Amino acid sequence: MITYKGYESIFIACGIVGTEPGLSGGEMRFIEIAKNWVNQGIRIHLLSSYSAKELCNRMGLDVELHNISSSKLVRRFTFFLLAFKSLFVSLG
Repeated sequence: MITYKGYESIFIACGIVGTEPGLSGGEMRFIEIAKNWVNQGIRIHLLSSYSAKELCNRMGLDVELHNISSSKLVRRFTFFLLAFKSLFVSLG
């Protein structure tokens, strides 16, 4: 098996918000892909909310969170705001 030690990847998950986010097919897919990449030595960054980090932890995925939302309220405007904020986040 090829290892990619030293490589890094970022997932942007603006749709995982709220106090107890559910687990849909999209979230499950990115978590399983990321877990596979971690096993190959890739470090995973997550551009999302604290709720998303908690969801990843529950599913056995350790990520480095770059928080773009601490809001516990979920409104229609929340998703637009998170997507817009993700354009201006510095990962360095």
